[in-house]
Amino acid sequence: MPTASSCLGWWAAKTRCPPYITLIEEGYNTEDEIWPLFKIWLDTVNGWLSKLPDIETCQAHLQPNEALVQPFFDPIQKRLRILWLDKNILKIKDLPDECALEHLWSEQTQTGIIKQWTRGLDEVKAEYRRGGNLGDQVQDWGKVMDSPPVKILADTLNQWATGLQQITVIFPAPLGQLPWEILPQLAAKCVREISVAHWLQHTKKGAVGYNEVPTHPTSTTSTTSTSWVICDPSGEKECMIKDGQWVANQLNTKLEKPCPSIFDALYQLEHSHHAHLSTHGFFFRNEPIRSFLTLDDDKKIHLPLWITSAVRTNAELIMLAACESNLNGQDTEGLLTPIGIGPSLAAAGAKTVIGTLWSCDGVAAICFTYHFYTIAKENDTLPWHQVVAQARQKVRNMTISDLEALAETLNLNDINDECCFSVEYHTGQTVGDYPFKKAFYWAGFTVLGQVDRKG
Repeated sequence: MPTASSCLGWWAAKTRCPPYITLIEEGYNTEDEIWPLFKIWLDTVNGWLSKLPDIETCQAHLQPNEALVQPFFDPIQKRLRILWLDKNILKIKDLPDECALEHLWSEQTQTGIIKQWTRGLDEVKAEYRRGGNLGDQVQDWGKVMDSPPVKILADTLNQWATGLQQITVIFPAPLGQLPWEILPQLAAKCVREISVAHWLQHTKKGAVGYNEVPTHPTSTTSTTSTSWVICDPSGEKECMIKDGQWVANQLNTKLEKPCPSIFDALYQLEHSHHAHLSTHGFFFRNEPIRSFLTLDDDKKIHLPLWITSAVRTNAELIMLAACESNLNGQDTEGLLTPIGIGPSLAAAGAKTVIGTLWSCDGVAAICFTYHFYTIAKENDTLPWHQVVAQARQKVRNMTISDLEALAETLNLNDINDECCFSVEYHTGQTVGDYPFKKAFYWAGFTVLGQVDRKG
């Protein structure tokens, strides 16, 4: 059995400091000195960590007409402020009082923007558990998106972005819950990111190279050309099986049956160029680490958020046709960044993740899937955020006749599949001619990460 002294001696030999070990053994007083072995260890660890990029490096990665934007709540001034980086300047910008004062956004007051929004989320979840019509449970949400703080913030960002084609925004967790992309001022320009590191890793290098953003050590050097499509077999009523079957056909692959194990799912996420998951998603706003996607909910086979940290993926696109899949955590105390299901997959290396901000209706979701892939195929250079924006509007503007025709195309009228009855509900119970007119059905689909499809 080696002794502590012999182990120290071995390590000292490896680190070329045997004289210091000898001094310690002879009683040398090291109280006011950092132990060289500890210093060597610290230096080694620091060498493993990626270095923070400087301003010039970030500016080199900006597209000519792009700004990188990070809203944050200033704890001293009690205001919402904006960290703004464009090709010319890095600056903290101050917003008008009408949208900047912290109490306007507070979750601690009943009139706070975030309080009103999360109250709507809770209503939707409660109605989902009761099996009711989710689209009727969003009274607060319309008030939020039409409220002065939201509109003035959007107007101000749009004004600052004059002459730009894109503002890449890293939202803090509370603000990231809102569908900013549906506002006319931001619809064409706003792109979500999860972190500066992810943005740097997936943007094209400019005149100044940046080699400090590490690729995941277990990732392959280039993505494969494979596509992976799964659905939760327990999601028949929510049209998940039909969704998966149609997407698999479009991608010239097979729908994986039966559902994969957790380890199979991790393997496929690591090795797939394009992944499409039509499953249930469960997000716990105040404990985001407990969130998960289902692989087979009836059998309680779940892919938990915490295990996605084991994923190493070079996927170009991951599509999460699942509830709350792109939502950030509200309570992130003790965490380095806001986290969620989609954000964790982006952090694992996925270039682009498409998902939802709240519990989605199954029929509306398969309609979105159809329009998303159709638009993407017909416009192969259209940026992802614009593909998603057009698909949202297609769903919003669908008539009952459109839904009936699409049901024929996607074989949703199969009476042996429970999806049929969900379609019949929308065609038979809708007041008026537009079954998905309410924002609940179409506004929650968002993009995280890079939107450029050219490379």
